[in-house]
Amino acid sequence: LNEESAPLIYNADETGFASDPSRLRAIGTKGIPLNRLCDGSGRDSTTVLACVSASGEYLPPLIVYQGVSVQSRWVAEEEYPGTMYAATRNGWMEETTFFLWFSNMFVPHVQATRESNGWPDKPAVLFFDGHASHISLRIVEMALQHEIRLVKFPSHMSDKMQPLDVCVFGPVKRKWEGLLVQHGKTRMGLGNARLQKSEFGSLLCQLWTTLSTSNIVSGFKTTGLFPLDVSVAKDSWFGIADLERYRKHQRAIMHIQSGAGDSNILPPPGVIGAIHAQDQPNEE
Repeated sequence: LNEESAPLIYNADETGFASDPSRLRAIGTKGIPLNRLCDGSGRDSTTVLACVSASGEYLPPLIVYQGVSVQSRWVAEEEYPGTMYAATRNGWMEETTFFLWFSNMFVPHVQATRESNGWPDKPAVLFFDGHASHISLRIVEMALQHEIRLVKFPSHMSDKMQPLDVCVFGPVKRKWEGLLVQHGKTRMGLGNARLQKSEFGSLLCQLWTTLSTSNIVSGFKTTGLFPLDVSVAKDSWFGIADLERYRKHQRAIMHIQSGAGDSNILPPPGVIGAIHAQDQPNEE
C-alpha cells in the first residue's frame, strides 16, 4: 500500500444513536460540571452504519430502524444526500441489510473512486469487525468479484484497532448529544421529547455534515492501518493461540515467497481476515 491508496482503504461499523434526551446518562463528581454519555441501547437508540476511508472521506449513512419494513414517513425531508434506510426486527444489523449496503452503496462508491482516479484495477480494502452480519458467502464472492479485500479485526480488538472506534465515534457521539438535547428543548411543554423516526434522518444530516476529515485520517494513522505501522499492535493485546496462528501464517508466507512452498495452502486475498469470523453479537 502506498500513499495514493488512501481513498481505497476503508473501515465500516455500526453504532447506536440515542433517541430520547431524557434517557441520556450523566456521570460526574459533586460540584464539578457533568459530561453526559449519549450511548443508547435497545429501543432507545437507532443503529447507523458509518464507512470512512483513510483519505478522510465518509460515505452517506445507513439508518437501520426497528420494524418490518421502512415506512415512507420515516424518510427525512432534509436527509444527508445518499442516505440509505433499512428496517430489521430488532433494529440491529443483519446480513441481508449489510449485503444490500455493500452491493448498492459500497461497491458503486469503490468503482466511482477508481474511475475518478484512473485506477481501474487497483484493489480496495475494507476493515470491519467479526459480527456475523458482516460475513457470508455472497458478501465474500462479491468482494472477490470487485477486487475488494475483506479484513476482519481480531476478536475483541475493535476498540484498539478500528479507526471509527478510536478517533471518530467519540467526537461524533458528543456532537449528537448536543443536537439531541437542543431538539429536546424545542419540545418542552409539547409532550414527548423523544426523537421520532421521521425526525431522526434530518438531525443525523446535521451531524454528518460536521464529520471531521482530520479525525478520520488520524484514526487510520493512530491504529497503524494506514500508513501501515505494525509496531502499533502490541503482543500483549492478543492471546497466545492467536499469536501462534499469526506467526505460523507469516512463516507460511515467507516459505512461499522463497519459492519453496505451495501457494495453495493460503486462502485467496479477499478472504484473508474473513475466514476466522465468529458469530458474536454486537453490543448495540
